[in-house]
Amino acid sequence: VGPVHEILATQEGVSAHNAYGTYDEQQADTFRLWMRQTFTVSAPTSLTAVVSVGSVPALPYLRFIVLDNDNGNYSSYLFGQVTTCTMHPNTSGYTMLAYARPPVRLPPARWNLLVVADRPLENFVTAPATEARSLGGMYAPNKEAVLCRHLISATQAQQLSLHVETVQATDFIVRLIRPVPPPAEGEERAEGAPTEEVVAQWE
Repeated sequence: VGPVHEILATQEGVSAHNAYGTYDEQQADTFRLWMRQTFTVSAPTSLTAVVSVGSVPALPYLRFIVLDNDNGNYSSYLFGQVTTCTMHPNTSGYTMLAYARPPVRLPPARWNLLVVADRPLENFVTAPATEARSLGGMYAPNKEAVLCRHLISATQAQQLSLHVETVQATDFIVRLIRPVPPPAEGEERAEGAPTEEVVAQWE
């Protein structure tokens, strides 16, 4: 990837961006985020991206996602597959994610991301994969049919990516909900007024 990146960077009208890192051994039937790359664009930008990995046994189990941070829409690709798309300016930018949930143990190795665009990408940042946290559990039948509920608190603005799956394939909805602020001092909450609101929803 290195030499290709250097050659492309010298071509007129082409902007090449390279990111790379390592990942530790991964046990079978575990989920792990390997890469999280964020960027923004200030004008419509055509780009081609490819992710390579230094472990052949890992290739069948890796997935690469390009995510719109504004609306949660994404496209999923196999590792090693050349991804070509056009990105349009938005508020929160885009995220490229690489992850795996293999049925077998995967040895440690390196990954490389090469992105070639017709204009420079802005704020091209590699976020540490160690920021990912995995939660699991068993479904307890209940009248609301809620699979799980987790509380998240933040002291500053955060960009959040969620991956949710069940052992048995089933349809479900994921909602990100925040509490409605209490009434100002001297005011009362109207009877029946909601105490929480849906910030985002995925199906």
